Amino acid sequence: MRSLRADVISGRLRFDSSHPTEFIDLTDRLREQVRRAGLVTGRIHLQSLHTTLGLAINENEPLLLRDFQSMLERIAPQDATYLHDDFSRRVEIALDEPVNGHAHCRQLLVSGFATLLVEEGDLVLGRWQSVFAVELDGPRHRQLALQLDGDFADLVELELSRQLRADPEPIATPMRRLVEAGGKRMRPRLVQLAAQLGP
Repeated sequence: MRSLRADVISGRLRFDSSHPTEFIDLTDRLREQVRRAGLVTGRIHLQSLHTTLGLAINENEPLLLRDFQSMLERIAPQDATYLHDDFSRRVEIALDEPVNGHAHCRQLLVSGFATLLVEEGDLVLGRWQSVFAVELDGPRHRQLALQLDGDFADLVELELSRQLRADPEPIATPMRRLVEAGGKRMRPRLVQLAAQLGP
């Protein structure tokens, strides 16, 4: 039986965009967050900390991403008139306020948050699914709030389990030797893992 602890880990994911509208694939970075935290089963929650940055789950295919950008431009064109951009009528306006009414309207079309399931230490995604930050007013420095909750494994144990699934032989022999040399000094779970490998 794997030793697990229920917990919640919070953090930030920071990145830079380089285009006015951009789909930034975060899938590998999120997988790394899950791996580093040792989350075995649970959820990773993402929340945009910006009103012109969205989140989406879709296919990372370049022509499809261009279709998405074209769709956003058709629905909320950058050169249309937006009351948000009429600085003569707005109150509480910053000195460096950008003309970005279109970006705020586009953000309403994509979500500002996402929750992904985690099973067996990995994101639960379909074959073609990727997780994107959707930049709508770039280039900018951006950040997402992250929360991981669920059952977390001991990181040493989790890495051993991964390696055993991938190729058990390089680990099996040294573990058997450790057990033979005095397994009582080993952590109980490592003894169990070694025993599962057999003689």
